[in-house]
Amino acid sequence: MPGRNGERTWCWTTTAWAARGGGSGPRQWQDPSFGRLFGKDRVYLRLPDDEGQGTEWLTEHGRDGRRLRQVELRADGTALTSDLESWPINPPFDLGDPWLAAHEISRNEFEQEWERGTPDPDW
Repeated sequence: MPGRNGERTWCWTTTAWAARGGGSGPRQWQDPSFGRLFGKDRVYLRLPDDEGQGTEWLTEHGRDGRRLRQVELRADGTALTSDLESWPINPPFDLGDPWLAAHEISRNEFEQEWERGTPDPDW
């Protein structure tokens, strides 16, 4: 995902995390969606870009919350793909987060965009 000064960073930013209330806590635990993604072999998400550029990220995660593949959907319709081989770091997402559960998509939706996409030339 885009970082400072245009360089690419591949972790979910703390800005989005803090904007939603800072992660796990009593308020989050009381949400009926808390933990809904736990225990799934694969989780597919459609996430908005933190910087509001009209980009969306479709991500595939393993049981541990780490990304396996992702598609960057740009506002102009371009779809760029990347995977584990592309990322120098890959911190896990908190699959207990109700906010993430609200962004879950189907495997089919992810696969359609993955097939349409082209490998990201920056990676």
